[in-house]
Amino acid sequence: MAYMKKEDYQAADRCVDKALARREALPSHLITKALYRKASAQRSMRRLDDCLATLKDLLEVEPSHAAAKQMQQEVGREWNKQCRDQKKNFRKIFDKLSGEDREAEELERKERGALRERCAVRWTEGDIDSEAFVLGSTPACSGKDWGLALSRTVVWAVEQLALEGHDCLSKDLSRAAIWFIGASSTCELRWLRPAELLKRLPTVQSLELELVGFLGEIDPDNSRVPDPKVNDLPEAIVETQLEKRQALLRATKGTLDEALEQGLVFKDETTEVLPQVCFIAHPQLHRYFTEFHPAINWLIKPDPFFPVRPLHQHENVVPSTHAEEICANCDYWGIRARSILETG
Repeated sequence: MAYMKKEDYQAADRCVDKALARREALPSHLITKALYRKASAQRSMRRLDDCLATLKDLLEVEPSHAAAKQMQQEVGREWNKQCRDQKKNFRKIFDKLSGEDREAEELERKERGALRERCAVRWTEGDIDSEAFVLGSTPACSGKDWGLALSRTVVWAVEQLALEGHDCLSKDLSRAAIWFIGASSTCELRWLRPAELLKRLPTVQSLELELVGFLGEIDPDNSRVPDPKVNDLPEAIVETQLEKRQALLRATKGTLDEALEQGLVFKDETTEVLPQVCFIAHPQLHRYFTEFHPAINWLIKPDPFFPVRPLHQHENVVPSTHAEEICANCDYWGIRARSILETG
């Protein structure tokens, strides 16, 4: 009682707990007295849920305790009001946070829209809405048309690079070059459709596609399996026309170093035309990194932030889940390669 008069409710609560430690030896009237004081201390500390539990215990010992019943009703009302007030406060906090989230999302959406506007990529009718796809509000395509799937994946990767701040192919460019390192006759050469790329890059008047590789695969026994159609590669540049615009495709067997020695880089009068973006066209880059290392080193030497991307092709999605994984989750290969080169 002295602690209650001093308004030291914590001490009063502890004192009652000590008394109740030998509860089995106490008569019922002392138990109810101790529990009532404990409930009073808890109410004063605004521990209303604990207070109600203590009063329930008291009324089980003495169901007719009038003061305990009255306190139970009063504390019950206070507890309900406290719960309502807490809900209101939480609602205000969450509304404020959600409002801030909405503002941030709207700002990010506008920024992404501006980046898309600067990029040369323009999706055509029948393509997936790339923004809706990222937000998960539209499903991916079936990807049964492998040629269209590969072409869309290339364009998707270019757009994602732009959204990451690497505007490698802007709408101001009328001439662009895209290289594929590690290409094969059964995938890139067979399925890549230059006309589909031109449709989705409407400001590009001349698109130069360089396919380098055709060196075959390494089987599980680490033996080299030759490219099945390496002897049937087109000897000349293959030209595709679309509304007075052109795409030039050249296939070169060998490594990038070997291709450069053969005159891989297109010439614009006296100026070498380097690619705007380069794709490592292999789904198992980690197994072949030793082979691709010189190519990546050469590509990033003039610019350590040169856009080099691993490119996967899959039949299930267009733009594919692989493309989303590549563009959204994979590290920027140019930066990664630079780190490896610098650290040895």
